[in-house]
Amino acid sequence: MNVGYLRKATEQDTDLLFQWANEKSVREAVELLQNAKKIYCVACDFSSALSHYFQARFTRLGLNVEDIGSKSTTDVLHSLAFADRNDLVVIFSFAEYSKMTLAVEEYLSMNGIKILCFSDGEASPASLMADVSIICCTRHFILLNVMTSVIMLIDLLAITFFNENKVVFIQHKKKLDKMQRYLFEKKVMPLDRMDPL
Repeated sequence: MNVGYLRKATEQDTDLLFQWANEKSVREAVELLQNAKKIYCVACDFSSALSHYFQARFTRLGLNVEDIGSKSTTDVLHSLAFADRNDLVVIFSFAEYSKMTLAVEEYLSMNGIKILCFSDGEASPASLMADVSIICCTRHFILLNVMTSVIMLIDLLAITFFNENKVVFIQHKKKLDKMQRYLFEKKVMPLDRMDPL
């Protein structure tokens, strides 16, 4: 198998990704993010890396995000016990779907907590329970759980959020700059060390 064949297959996957990433879902997801007091990320297995990436990306944009994707079941439940109707839970669920993740999503949805879901199909169990679902292409001709498209969609969502919520980021950046200046004055951190995005 040559590199050219892999490149062409990846380009086809990218084209498919942007067909699935419809503007309506991204806009609705941005609205959920804007209105959330706190955001919890729930994932299992490979998806835990996505949960962590989402948390890092959106925390740097000024949102209050807790990644519980790689925590134990007990710790996940303790964290989610704090969730209320002002919060948002972001679910990452792809085939083979985690029964635990689906059960958590079902419980939260029944209790009126908003759900944003990243999944591999509109008819996936997680998508059907979510308030907003962003569909990602994760099946590849070699691997069944390619997460590249999900990361691209997280970035697309982050860019859209940033463009519509620059004030949130600017306020967050001011707090970061103030904290960084203090740490610089304490001689524990150089001023150029922190990348805001």
